[in-house]
Amino acid sequence: MGIIPLRHRFALVVSHLSPQEGWFTFIILCLVVLSAIWSVQAASWVDHLDKLTWIGLLALFCGLVFAKTRLPSWSLHAWAFVFGPAAIVYTILTTLPQGVTSKGLAELWNRLSTWAETTRAGGIGTDNLLFLLLLASIVWIIGYLSAWSVFRSHGPWLAMVASGSGLVVNLSYAPDLTRYFFLYLFSAILLLVRLNTFHQEQVWKSSGVKYHPGLCWHLFRTSLVVSCILVPIAWLLPTAITSQQIAERWTEISRPWIDAQAEFNRLFGGLKSRQQQMISGFGRTLPLKSFVSLGNEVIMNVSSPEPHFWRGMTYEVYTGQGWLAADTTSSFLTSGDQRLAAGMTYELRREITQTAKVLEPRADLIFAAGQVKRISIPVLAEVSRTQGESAEKPVESLALHSALVLSRGQEYTVVSSVSMADVNSLRQAGDDYPEWSRRYLQLPSALPNRVKRLSQDLTRNYGNAYDKAAAIEQYLRKFTYSESVPLPPPRRDSVDFFLFDSERGYCDYFASAMAVMLRSIGIPARVVSGYISGNYDAERGVYVVTDSAAHSRVEVFFPKYGWIEFEPTPYRPAIARSEEPLESMGAIDEGMFEEEFLLDEFGGVGTFGGKSLSDTSDLSKRLLKVSTILTVFSSAIGVAILVLFYLWRRNLNHLSTVEAAYARVCQLSDWLRVKSPPSYTPLEYTQYLASFAPAVGKQLRFIAETYVRLRFGRHQPSPADEGRLSSAWHEIREKMILARIRALWPYHKRSPSGR
Repeated sequence: MGIIPLRHRFALVVSHLSPQEGWFTFIILCLVVLSAIWSVQAASWVDHLDKLTWIGLLALFCGLVFAKTRLPSWSLHAWAFVFGPAAIVYTILTTLPQGVTSKGLAELWNRLSTWAETTRAGGIGTDNLLFLLLLASIVWIIGYLSAWSVFRSHGPWLAMVASGSGLVVNLSYAPDLTRYFFLYLFSAILLLVRLNTFHQEQVWKSSGVKYHPGLCWHLFRTSLVVSCILVPIAWLLPTAITSQQIAERWTEISRPWIDAQAEFNRLFGGLKSRQQQMISGFGRTLPLKSFVSLGNEVIMNVSSPEPHFWRGMTYEVYTGQGWLAADTTSSFLTSGDQRLAAGMTYELRREITQTAKVLEPRADLIFAAGQVKRISIPVLAEVSRTQGESAEKPVESLALHSALVLSRGQEYTVVSSVSMADVNSLRQAGDDYPEWSRRYLQLPSALPNRVKRLSQDLTRNYGNAYDKAAAIEQYLRKFTYSESVPLPPPRRDSVDFFLFDSERGYCDYFASAMAVMLRSIGIPARVVSGYISGNYDAERGVYVVTDSAAHSRVEVFFPKYGWIEFEPTPYRPAIARSEEPLESMGAIDEGMFEEEFLLDEFGGVGTFGGKSLSDTSDLSKRLLKVSTILTVFSSAIGVAILVLFYLWRRNLNHLSTVEAAYARVCQLSDWLRVKSPPSYTPLEYTQYLASFAPAVGKQLRFIAETYVRLRFGRHQPSPADEGRLSSAWHEIREKMILARIRALWPYHKRSPSGR
């Protein structure tokens, strides 16, 4: 034998790997998987997302090759999940300055260990390299298993569900990338049609049914045209059927996913967003990131007698990398419920009324000045579990969420209690702090001592909490405001790094530094997030609040006067306060309410199982988009199946009456999973089916005999025989489906043959 030329060897390898389903099937599968990958890349959550495309293609090709390799499945999967991680690690190493070297591997391991140590201790993970590693792993698993499922068992659903789920989650955070969802729907429908067509070809071949060679391509081509029409129609359907009740129900049943989202935000707190443009979201996690860049989208218009900071979320726990909200329980309150601020007896406060018109909902979060006392819509009030268990008062809500899904154009009116405390009154507030306020002194044990020493040095000449807070505030206002800052090195505290190394940052850094410094010297403080007042529109008499108005401030607790705002960020003007008391103000709020806002008052009054509503960052907006996308997907797939069924029936017209009847029998038995040996003749095949459904044994035999006479004897059926074929098929279809249902019924008594 001569030596086989290299090009011939290559041709042999290619022909061996060439899937019988066709390379076009592989291309469609690639589009299904890559549509999800490309949407993630377009969202720009982290750097180097372009690597995901290559990992996805490598996983798909690996799945194809292994699916065509006739070795035990377990051994192939073992090799795939050895080769996959190796390829992922190699790809990740190419993004590091050290490259694919032992130093690069050590750096990767060190960053992974640091991230695990931080998150295990309850901190916030801000290393985006670990998120890239997670995404790469998910892409590999989806790509490999999708190709394996399609080319080993000819099943499209794993690829469609896995890629579709990832796409839906990504689009719920980046809704302007819906073009990728159109690409996914289009390719998913084509994959479904292609595999179904291939499957029927195999059934016909094994059953000896003759069909026109161009039949399957004709079906696929027609489906291609129908898909182009179907996808935009399916996209429009949910706009008519998505309702407030559906959205509310979806919000309620999705709480496990909400809790998972909160944990995810803690583990990966340093993510970027599409084109570096962040959306002002207010979740239970406030990570100290390396950048902030907000757009100018109008969020709401607020009608108020005076400008204020519109507070949304309150953060209590400092982790060293950012802030976490308190452990809360959520209680339902009807509109105007005065228990919302019962027991709020602080002095030098007054009521103001604000009306907010929602233009872009933010997690169904209610934004208002000061301490909310009454609101015109039903709300879910988040109350600290620790505070609620205390016998002391006051007990206040840390965040308010609309009980109904906020829609564009909706309005709500809030009555708030705002402080009018003057400087001298705050200086004389004393240090008789209630026991519950001690939780606002929490600091991580790893906080460097020099943070406390700096705080003590700045405040040693002052004898009251107000002057100490003002001194720290003025010190921080000398730092540089910057929307792009370097992340602290691994295992470094973010506030410590900000104070002693970078000395620049945006509002989250300034507010965090002031709160941590005050806590270190025994003054209760917390970080709050919301919006500054916005630009006043004199013609309409409203404050126009945009995304760029998102801001974080510090609130310091003073006995008798409650929480008082401070502004350490130099980019914003300092808060002006009167030096002398306003005699007309007095203790307006004192004794206004006799009830205390205690948790046990709300048992059974709309509390959702006593469970807390975890991270609701942009929740309602995302859930509405998720439910819409899922409805689009299910509508498109459902219509695709109906269209496929119609096209298949229509294309059976290319067969003769006898061939079509026998083809339908083969198709029905295959759908019902009534398998028979492929070596059976048509008569043996129908005899086998008759053992499954004895009631139609005669009809099955008649169709088989007529088909055999036509196929092998060229005997054309008479008009009477054609009529009998039609009635026989209808009886067979009904009786075989009923027989299958009985066989699946758990109490069905099986025959000795096992059928």
